[in-house]
Amino acid sequence: MPNYDFRAQHAALIVVDMQNAFVDPNYPLATPDARSTVPGMNQLIQSCREQKIPVIWLRMEFEHPDYRDAGLLQDILGSMAASLQAGQPGVEMYPELNWRKEDMTITKKRFSGFYQTNLEEHLKSQDIDTLIIVGTVLNVCCETTARDAFQRDFKVFFPIELNTTRPHPDLGFGEFSTDEMTKAALTSLGSRFVQLIQADHLRDIIHANRQYHQ
Repeated sequence: MPNYDFRAQHAALIVVDMQNAFVDPNYPLATPDARSTVPGMNQLIQSCREQKIPVIWLRMEFEHPDYRDAGLLQDILGSMAASLQAGQPGVEMYPELNWRKEDMTITKKRFSGFYQTNLEEHLKSQDIDTLIIVGTVLNVCCETTARDAFQRDFKVFFPIELNTTRPHPDLGFGEFSTDEMTKAALTSLGSRFVQLIQADHLRDIIHANRQYHQ
């Protein structure tokens, strides 16, 4: 399991897809437990703001009515892609989150926040080599972004309880509950790609990391 030193002056918080479409239970794509993470996520966001750690928001959004910019995701999402159409309420950040207009928000059209975006270029231009990744869906967009970050030599801290997923149907190996999917995804990520950490512990590290101001 990776074990990194945390340096606030080289860190950024990445919030993955905490949009209405993935958080509000009225949407078909909503992750059942995503809304419950909002208070803890806001606490972490506030801790980062206090240490001047930038908060970067990723959101999935498609511009074209025929979803030609969605690629193969159009086949996967089907009619549910309508909630991710530009201009629809589903693409907006969940209103209870501490999102600010001055924060950087990156629109993505695939699972990874690095795919055909300026995320990597921006991070490197700011001398950022450490990422905190939170959001939903744990084993899809969060995991894909975390793996891509590792491939680009970013150190990733992954707060365990602030990344949520959903149960999965039987694809030939039996059904998997949310808890089973969570354990499997975290075990895979933590073995090679990220440092798993409790959110409260990470907040303590952030507040203790005063070297940023020296």
